[in-house]
Amino acid sequence: MKQVKLKSGKKVKVKPLTPKKALQLRKKINVNVFTRPLYEWDLDQIEALLRECIVDADDETIDAILEDWDDFVKVLETIFPQIPSFRPRGRPTSRGNR
Repeated sequence: MKQVKLKSGKKVKVKPLTPKKALQLRKKINVNVFTRPLYEWDLDQIEALLRECIVDADDETIDAILEDWDDFVKVLETIFPQIPSFRPRGRPTSRGNR
């Protein structure tokens, strides 16, 4: 669990997403965290992701995060850590890593 400081000065605790948690979330909000890019998600799906990963998340906190781009990016970078299980397997091909 990591703390992220928002621009308002408020600190929120964020739980990074584990692969197991991502699969549970996939069933809950009907979006595949691994393959679906974030820009294709609906707002309510993004809110559900934030509710799931932020400890003691209330509407005020989530609205503040969604309104400020820097806060949003900071929280997302904490939620999606660069861990090997999130990276595609196999050798890089000429068409990118698939």
